[in-house]
Parts: sequence; C-alpha cells; structure tokens
Amino acid sequence: MNGNTFRALEFDRIRALLLMQAGSVQGRARLDALMPSAHAGEVREALARTGEGVVLLRAPGRQPYHDLPDLTEALAAARLKGNHLEPRVLLDVASFIEGAFEIARRVTDAICDVTKLPREAVWLVIEEIDPPDWYVAGKPGERMKK
Repeated sequence: MNGNTFRALEFDRIRALLLMQAGSVQGRARLDALMPSAHAGEVREALARTGEGVVLLRAPGRQPYHDLPDLTEALAAARLKGNHLEPRVLLDVASFIEGAFEIARRVTDAICDVTKLPREAVWLVIEEIDPPDWYVAGKPGERMKK
C-alpha cells in the first residue's frame, strides 16, 4: 500500500483514536501493530468484527472495567522456581483478575441484550486462555450442561 493511500485512509488517525480506548498494554500493542489490508476478504471480515464490537460497546459504553495492569514481568517472575512476587505485584494480579471477571460479565450481558439469547447460550472464549478458564453464562470455570 503506497503512502498516498495510507494518508487518504487517515489510518494513523483512526489507530490513534482506537489506542485511546485500549485498556491494557497488550491491547495497545495489538492496536499499534494493525495495518490496513488490500485484500477484500480480509477487509470484509474486519468490518464485520468491527460492527459487532460497536454494537457490543454501545450497550455498556466505553470499556466496562478499569485499565488492566501489565503483568508481563510478574508472569515471567512467577515462572521462576523459588521466586516470589511482591505484595504490590500480587495486588496488580488481583486487579487484573477482577477486571477479567468484569469484562466477562459485561460482555456476556451485552451479547444477551443485543441477541436476546439466554446467558447459558453465551460462551466467552479468549483464545489465549485455556478451556478450564472459559466463561459460560457469565460465570468463570463452569461448563455448559449437556
């Protein structure tokens, strides 16, 4: 994609607006790495996801939680055998978990409001999280009953 097209799209400006909405270091990094696509299929897919996101965000408004602390260093330190985490870092971990629970609850509520589905039909799956920690019906760690 040439520079004229990039400027015409005002992509940097759009990305800057998105970055203001990011609630975590990882979210800001993912948004910062975004680039426009010249492939029609990718653009249609991204627009569909964006449309879904807009609908969901209109329900609760801006992010329905506090900004999430960056746990990159804490997680690396926790993996070292015999290492311990300082109380301040443990508070950050607790704050992150609290934020994750709030996100799962609010996203589930928004999906139910928009789609009129029962809570039990909503599975919130974040790819970076293992299945035992998925949220079903807005509750952590519960499996859907068969």
